[in-house]
Amino acid sequence: MTETRLPLQGINVVEIGQALAGPLSGVILVDLGAEVIKIEKPNGGDDARLWGPMATEDASLMFNATNRSKKSVVLDLKAKDDLEKLYALIREADICIQNLRPGVADAGGFGGPDLLAVNPRLIYCQISAFGEEGPLKHHPGMDPLAQAYGGVMTLTGRAEDPPTFCAPAINDTATGMWAVIGALAALEERRQTGKG
Repeated sequence: MTETRLPLQGINVVEIGQALAGPLSGVILVDLGAEVIKIEKPNGGDDARLWGPMATEDASLMFNATNRSKKSVVLDLKAKDDLEKLYALIREADICIQNLRPGVADAGGFGGPDLLAVNPRLIYCQISAFGEEGPLKHHPGMDPLAQAYGGVMTLTGRAEDPPTFCAPAINDTATGMWAVIGALAALEERRQTGKG
């Protein structure tokens, strides 16, 4: 039986983030053949590890679903030595996905300009709740908040119910997919221009 070659074999991804949108982007890239190194914080790693129900002693079903087949590396990105280890990974990376709270990566020395200085061919994909412009750009956010702001909660449930959360994380899921589409488009642009 011949081995099937996946389209992103040979593409290296560094994922810095947690919860859902960033890790979902990473697992889609894994499924397309990329090697994904997930950076986890010390003392527990990704918060989603404990978002039950639990699959194993240290990982929930949701965590396993969005982080399967990745390599996990624990780094304290506030520590200079560990930041240098991140830079070493970035030198070999094609894509970096980052979905931390707005401003955290820039303040920590691993925002887009910092990592592009380390690797000018890097595709840097930053995911945030409210984007890069506007009055809420520095605010954190998760799917329930996006559903409330976007009005989805008024469409869920019965007319007499209060605003109701739609259980599937529709915004985080869509964001993860859009992030992959953007990263793939940027890879094609890099193929043509040589620039990240």
